[in-house]
Amino acid sequence: MAALLGELRREMNGAVTESMQRGEGGYGLNYGVSIPTIRAIAGRVGTDHAFARFLYRQDVRELRMAAPTIADPASVTPDNVDEWFAGRMPEELIEELALRLLSRCGRPVLDTLCGRWLRAGSGAERYAALMALAQFRGIDVFEFFYASDNLDREQWDPRSLSTHAKLDEKDRAAYLALELARKITL
Repeated sequence: MAALLGELRREMNGAVTESMQRGEGGYGLNYGVSIPTIRAIAGRVGTDHAFARFLYRQDVRELRMAAPTIADPASVTPDNVDEWFAGRMPEELIEELALRLLSRCGRPVLDTLCGRWLRAGSGAERYAALMALAQFRGIDVFEFFYASDNLDREQWDPRSLSTHAKLDEKDRAAYLALELARKITL
């Protein structure tokens, strides 16, 4: 882990780190390394599921973000998929988890995501399930679809899932989006 962390620290971006610390980054420590750089560094590690699980339990942004690339999709099962939803789950981590790991786990895990997370999971779990299923099927998922954005204006009025405003509306829009996703992916 020390070698990986050292390589990630060399890519540290102070300005990004500072802006993430002012916002709601959701990590105890972060170096502001770009996601493509994290993926490239993690890709050089190779597949090591136990190491990925260890990294994922750390409270360091770059280590948690690297874990889905290092993890072995064949080692994720319907019985252990929930362990990937431990700790704080910033939106970027949910997306990385869904796109880099869960979408490659195969049909039994995806069926579990659909059955368990889409129907009764938390908002983060439903979002991850939607992203994983869409990636697996090769379907684009647009942020405005699940973020309760205002689409009835001439100009797109984006909103963010990270705010706590109008949670009832966001939950209702997410539920509708996920039900539609479930119907088109099964």
